[in-house]
Amino acid sequence: MAPDFPTARLAVEITDNLAAVWALREDDGRQRREWLQRAADLAQQTGQRTQQASCIRRLGDVHVSLSESAQARQRYEEALPIYRAIGDRLGEANCYLALGRVTDSAEFFERAIQIHAAIQAHFSEARDLYYYGLWQRGRGDLPAALDSLTQALGIFEQVGVISAQEAVRRAIVDTQAAMSAPGDK
Repeated sequence: MAPDFPTARLAVEITDNLAAVWALREDDGRQRREWLQRAADLAQQTGQRTQQASCIRRLGDVHVSLSESAQARQRYEEALPIYRAIGDRLGEANCYLALGRVTDSAEFFERAIQIHAAIQAHFSEARDLYYYGLWQRGRGDLPAALDSLTQALGIFEQVGVISAQEAVRRAIVDTQAAMSAPGDK
C-alpha cells in the first residue's frame, strides 16, 4: 500500500469491491480469487480482522464455485478461528454452514443451526435447516430430511420469505414422494 494512501480501511474496501466487480462479470473465478486474496492480505496487514475473515470465507465460496472442495474447506477452516476470536457469531455460523456443504459431516450443519438460533438470525437458521434437509435426503435419511425441511418451512413462514417457502415446499413434496416410492421405505 502506498504511504500516502488515505486509509487502510479504504484500501481493503476498494480491493474487496474489485472482487465483487469480477463476480458480476461472471469470470471463471480466478480474478475474484486474486482480488479477494489481495483484500484478505491487506485486511490482515492493517488489522481489520472482520474484513479479513469475510474475504477468506468468500475465497472458500469461490473455491466451491470452481469445484475445489478441499481448498474451500481449508479457507472456511482458516476463517473460523478469526470469527471466533472477534466474537462474530454470525460469521462463525456461516462458516459452519459452508463447511457442512463441502464436507460429509452433520456436525457442521448442526452447529450452524444452533448458533443462528441462539443469535436469533431466523432467516439464516431456516436456510441452514433447508440445506441440512437436502443433505439428509441425499444421504437417504428421508424422515430426518422431512423434519428439517418442515422446520425450515415454519421459520420461513414466520419471517415471511415467500420465495424460500416455495423452494422448501418443493423439497418437502420431493422428500415425501421419495418416502412413498416402492422400495424406499
